Amino acid sequence: MSADAYEEINLTGIRVLVVDDDEAVRLLAQRILMARSAAVEVADNGRMALQILLRQDFDVVLVDLRMQEMNGIAFIQEARNIWPWLGFIIMTGFMDDVSNEMSTRLGIRNILEKPIRPARLSQTVLDEYRERRAGMGAMGPGLEQQQRQLRMLGRLGETALAASTFVEALRELSDGLGELMSCDVAGLFGFSEGQKIIVLSVQTEVTQAFINSACDEILGRYEALSGQKIDPSSLRIQMDGVPPNPGGAAVPGRLLAIPLLVHNEVQGILLLATADAGKLAKVDIAFVYQIANVLSSILSAVTQIRQMAAHDSLTGLFNRAYFDEQAERAWQMARRHGYHMAVAIMDLDNFKTINDTHGHLVGDRVLCEFAEIIKRVARTSDIVARYGGDEFVVLFPQTDLPFAVMLGNRIRKAVEDHVFCADTLRLNVNTSVGLATSHDISPTDASSEMLRLADVALYAVKREGRNKVRMWAAGQSMQGEPPVLEVRTEEDALTASAHVPGVLVVDDDPVILKLLSALLQKAGYHVDTAMSAAEAIEQARLNPGVYDVLLTDLSLPESSGLEIMAELHKNDPFLIAVVITGYATKESAIASLRQGAFDFVEKPVMTEKLLAILEKAIDHRHLRIENERYRLRLEEMVSQKSAKLLETLDQLKESHDFTLQALAGLLDVREHNTGKHSVRVKELSLVLGRAMGLSAEDIETLGYGALMHDIGKIAVPDNILLKPGPLTPEEWTLMKTHSEIGYRILSSNRYLKDVAELVYAHQERYDGKGYPRGLKGEEICLGARVFAVIDAYDAMRSTRPYRESMSPEAALKELVVGRGTHFDPVVVDVFIRHQAEIEAVGAWSAPRVSPKP
Repeated sequence: MSADAYEEINLTGIRVLVVDDDEAVRLLAQRILMARSAAVEVADNGRMALQILLRQDFDVVLVDLRMQEMNGIAFIQEARNIWPWLGFIIMTGFMDDVSNEMSTRLGIRNILEKPIRPARLSQTVLDEYRERRAGMGAMGPGLEQQQRQLRMLGRLGETALAASTFVEALRELSDGLGELMSCDVAGLFGFSEGQKIIVLSVQTEVTQAFINSACDEILGRYEALSGQKIDPSSLRIQMDGVPPNPGGAAVPGRLLAIPLLVHNEVQGILLLATADAGKLAKVDIAFVYQIANVLSSILSAVTQIRQMAAHDSLTGLFNRAYFDEQAERAWQMARRHGYHMAVAIMDLDNFKTINDTHGHLVGDRVLCEFAEIIKRVARTSDIVARYGGDEFVVLFPQTDLPFAVMLGNRIRKAVEDHVFCADTLRLNVNTSVGLATSHDISPTDASSEMLRLADVALYAVKREGRNKVRMWAAGQSMQGEPPVLEVRTEEDALTASAHVPGVLVVDDDPVILKLLSALLQKAGYHVDTAMSAAEAIEQARLNPGVYDVLLTDLSLPESSGLEIMAELHKNDPFLIAVVITGYATKESAIASLRQGAFDFVEKPVMTEKLLAILEKAIDHRHLRIENERYRLRLEEMVSQKSAKLLETLDQLKESHDFTLQALAGLLDVREHNTGKHSVRVKELSLVLGRAMGLSAEDIETLGYGALMHDIGKIAVPDNILLKPGPLTPEEWTLMKTHSEIGYRILSSNRYLKDVAELVYAHQERYDGKGYPRGLKGEEICLGARVFAVIDAYDAMRSTRPYRESMSPEAALKELVVGRGTHFDPVVVDVFIRHQAEIEAVGAWSAPRVSPKP
């Protein structure tokens, strides 16, 4: 085409999208087409282009075949689903038979080879535009159907935005999509606070295999488009609608999985599945891609709304509303499963003074640093929130009083040790902590009662001096005063939380149960009863930690006291079992004791004897618990000491390595006017040593030996070591002593014995003609044989004042010549296979080329 014809091409009104990961190509194509009056947008990858297509209309798309992440073929397949009438032109600099075949299969006839010619580009865009416009007549859904679908989509968005949780929003959207598209299964995959969730809405009867195929398609599609793997074990799947039915559709006839793109990232997948392959027409698919674009915005909005609704804007912690919701949910779970839980409320002492003295900006920074301290100390399972002003709360799920006190004290101590505004004001601030546990409220109370009691404990701290941890202690109050106890340590908490000893009595005789219950309650015990093994096990499950002693009959219906003991010991290994029986025999007593019973009591039970046994049993339980606590503390101390010892050893090793490297560097500077020779041959020796499969210990010895190989030259005078010309026989004799001198220096250190041997032998030759001992073959230690090859190669590849460096090929040729004489043949062979890797590490400069005469 002539230049005049190129000038005549007018692309006014044609909308073009250019997709190429080469910025130069994108800009060139954009300038050429805009010069011909086309409307042009550009994208540097397929995902960005898909998002642009969902927002704007285009007539022609220019796309590179080979792009990172999503290639051109995958992009075209996705884009065709969005706009079936789009015209595509392939741009490529790597056209081959495979690319031609794929283009033909996609029905794309227009292909531009790079570099792009302006005239050819403009004419091809015009031709593609005209061809596509001519074939668009019958495509696209009817206006009435589109309006109905869009109205329903609007209602879906409103419902999802009004949902109270992210999962509920997914469920509403999934249910609505199933109805909107008349498919068998509709699904959405998304993320909520790090959790991966698939919500499926099943509209008709399908099998579990059908549902599994839908889930597999979602995960496979997400991994293909995002490049990220999903661990199925971390996935939560929720199904609504019609339950799976073995008589339903077994295999999906059509699965359509569409990415949900937010800010150029795949944030979810929309799935539609039908048993009838013809149920989803092309026009429906195009509309579904528009739905996916809207859903992306909706889910992004839902996530942001949930984030804003649950978090405090200043500190980033959860806010009061979210905390109250989670506290009540945790309390419901604790009551259902018999867990303990605790709540701590805390504030900064004299915080108003900080605000008044330094201003609210400083106050805000102090609050943020306080929040970071609490988050750092709290466990990942704890819920930390800002409750208002300078008050913060922490919910400790499945936590008893001693552990809650320990955590409270850790927070108090961390605040006490922290310097606030360290770069400016360097403020020291303290905190006061109030605690309450689920022991302090009744099962009929709400979780807010626990928080109220913790608040009372906090204000008691304020009245009595601040910078303390106090707990609410039920039953400890005096008239007119709140029942609050000061707690500073875990031991205090154990004492303060000491409960009434509990006994679980199991017997199938109601009269005996009644008598024993009355007797033990009168003696000050908390008593629960059960008439069967199942009832006893359920009682223990619902009341964990309440019972100190199991008092059980040996013979029970459908079970025995020994079986109850074994079952209850699984959850509480410190539970003390005492067996009572009216049919005592020597064999039954021995069997009971072997099964772990503390004592054996015959019926009729003597009151004094029983009470004495129970007292000893409870003392024994406390002793076992104390021993276990001592053991755990001892293990912790040993662990801490071991960590400290390892840290000290690491520091010593670093100091040792630094000393050796510094000494080697000084020797290098003296001989080579550079401090890099010894370090370089060390690194090269390690590469070759690893290639030969040396053990970690031998690798370490090789490294130190290579680093210190010339340590003996410290005794060689400068006039010999630095002599520019050849050495005299007398001078050479003195030079050869450096190996033995190096050996004597290093062998005096018992940790460097093997290193010393390598230094001693590093000038030996494989044929026995080396020095100082004339060792031959495998008489030379392996480290020295490896080093000899590396040292020779480095010497040949390095530039010296008296000669230029040799090329890699010439240096390798010299090694091969010395194979079997100077060098170990095995080491040379391994070197040859790894020469490229050694060259990369050595990074020698290329030899200068002499100018031709």
